[in-house]
Amino acid sequence: MAYPEREITERLKLAKILAVRAGKAVLKIQTDPNLVIKQKKEGLADLVTAGDELSQKIIIKGLSKRFPKDLIRSEELVEDYLNGGEFTWIIDPIDGTLGFRTKVEDWGVSIGIHFNGEPVAGAIYFPGFRKLYEAFKGRGAFRNGNQIHTPKAVQLKDLPFYFNAGYGRLKDFKEFEIPIHSLFRDKVQIIETPICVTLAICRVAEGSGA
Repeated sequence: MAYPEREITERLKLAKILAVRAGKAVLKIQTDPNLVIKQKKEGLADLVTAGDELSQKIIIKGLSKRFPKDLIRSEELVEDYLNGGEFTWIIDPIDGTLGFRTKVEDWGVSIGIHFNGEPVAGAIYFPGFRKLYEAFKGRGAFRNGNQIHTPKAVQLKDLPFYFNAGYGRLKDFKEFEIPIHSLFRDKVQIIETPICVTLAICRVAEGSGA
């Protein structure tokens, strides 16, 4: 598939700006003792805060102003925003809401870009660490403007495997424990951690591990 590089580049530039803008704004209210917290559904990790709502508001306002015909999908939206064309924005206003709620740094603002249903670029900002990650399909990934790489290839048989069930969800993954152990010859360990998924992925991408 041929990608419209100019249009994607323009959107990635905006994604970075909005991710940082939303992240900085939300960081200012993280320590507010009166921060409003709602529970979307059963489960400790299924929370939404005033921070999620503020981040989403900042991002949608910026995207809809610059690219009014693009479709916007956000974790905290009940329905998709606008009708959309070739481009779709995938937003997680705060990935790692539990970390945000418990006043730790393991959370970020995630903005992905799809072209005709295929992910092509994205930006993630972790304000607590002042780290901005970005990627463009075919061009690599970067942290604060510097290209990052995974480690050189190694033999899978020499590696340990960790399956992150997510915080407060370990019991939900017990049924998968036997097939997972069977698949990886009993080398896998199922763990639960409050770390946000995108932070773990970025650390793997830069070779520092999850």
